[in-house]
Amino acid sequence: MDKWRDILNKRELPIIDENKKRKSIEILKMEIANTEITVKESYFEKIKRYIPFMSKITFLFQFVLLLVGILVIRSMTFEKTRLILSLVMPILAFLEIMELEKSFKYNMYEIEMSCKMDLKELISIKLIINTIINLCIMTIFAVATGTHFEQESYVLILYFLVPFMITNVTNIVTMRLLKHKSNETVNMTIMLLINAILFILNIKFPSVYETSSVLVWLGLLIITVFYFIKAVYRFFEEEDDYIWNLQ
Repeated sequence: MDKWRDILNKRELPIIDENKKRKSIEILKMEIANTEITVKESYFEKIKRYIPFMSKITFLFQFVLLLVGILVIRSMTFEKTRLILSLVMPILAFLEIMELEKSFKYNMYEIEMSCKMDLKELISIKLIINTIINLCIMTIFAVATGTHFEQESYVLILYFLVPFMITNVTNIVTMRLLKHKSNETVNMTIMLLINAILFILNIKFPSVYETSSVLVWLGLLIITVFYFIKAVYRFFEEEDDYIWNLQ
C-alpha cells in the first residue's frame, strides 16, 4: 500500500505556461469587450423610446409660446402679429439647442448611451423631435394668421422658418466651437441679437416683407438649411471630441 502511495505522490503534474495563460485571458477580455449586442429596432422606435428623456420644461415653454401666439393672432394687427411671432422663432431655436446641450452640461451622456444609441443617433433624435414640434407650432401660427388676416400661409411659414434656421445654424456652430463648455449665456445672446435684428427690420423697414419676392425668402431658407446640415455634419465628424472630458 505504501508503495502505491509513493508512486501516486511522485506522479508529474501538468506544467502550465503562465505567460500563455495570461495572453489567452487578455485575448478573451478583448473579444468580450468588442462583442456588440445588436437589437433590431427601427429609427421610429428609437425616437419613441427617447421621448421620455426629453425635458418637460422645454415642452411646457413650447406650449406656453403656442398659447401666447394664438392670443396675439386674435388680438393684434397683422404687422404686430407678424413681428411678435417672428420674435418667437429664435426662442424656439434657443429651447432646441438647450435640449441638445443638456447631455453635456449634466454629464448624462453615458446614461443616455445606455439606450444603445451612439452620439450621432442621440443628437439626430433630439433634433428630429424638437424640429417636428417647432414646425407644428410654426404651421399653426401660419395657418391661424393666414386665415385671420387673409394672408398666404406658406409665405408666413417662410417668414418664420428663416430666422428659426439662422438661429439654429449659429447655435450649432457655437456648440461645435465651444466644446465641453456650457453655452447658455452665448446662446441666449445669439437669440437676443437675432430678435433685435428682427425687431429693427419689422419696425424700421416693414416694407421689406411685402416687397421681397417669395423666391428671395425661399432662397434664404435653402441657404440656411444647407449651412445647418453642414454644421450638424461637421459636429458628427468631431464626435470623439465630445466624449466626456469635463473637469
